[in-house]
This record gives sequence, structure tokens and C-alpha cells, in this order.
Amino acid sequence: MAQTAKLDLRRFGSIKTATKTVLSGSPENENNFDAQPIAPQTETVKMQKRMTMDVPPYSFVMLEVELK
Repeated sequence: MAQTAKLDLRRFGSIKTATKTVLSGSPENENNFDAQPIAPQTETVKMQKRMTMDVPPYSFVMLEVELK
């Protein structure tokens, strides 16, 4: 079941967009020579000062932002 993360980015100034990379899978999944079910999914997301983000179970989520 996905969890909702609350983000408060007010202290970072102006952030318009970010690159979101998610690596997720089931506990029984594994990558091997025949199949790679666990692969990063990347997308550009619109950022807000305060926002929520759904985080899939068994996942790692990374947000890359450019600060000026």
C-alpha cells in the first residue's frame, strides 16, 4: 500500500520542477540475466512550496532539483 509523504520546500527558494526517479518492486523480485523487473522510472514533476507525494511500497524515491 502506498504511503503519502508531506514535503515542505519553503526554505529552498524558487523550485519550479524536479526530476523524480523511482526504483520499486516486490520483495520477491530480483534482477538477473533473463529479466530486469526492477528498473528506475524517471519523470519531471511540478514542484510546490508545500506538497504531498505518493510513495509506492518497497521503493526508493529521489528528487533532483536545481537550486540557484
